[in-house]
Amino acid sequence: MSSQIYKPLHDLKVKINFSTFIGEVYRSRMQDIYYHQNQMRIIW
Repeated sequence: MSSQIYKPLHDLKVKINFSTFIGEVYRSRMQDIYYHQNQMRIIW
């Protein structure tokens, strides 16, 4: 009975963690790209 209540909460928590993780990865990737573009601009 109680596991049926906890499962959706757990799934929601996993989804939130996953989306946060994806967001962090995406943000760091964008920072890397931005940084490299700036480096290229300095070189050229």
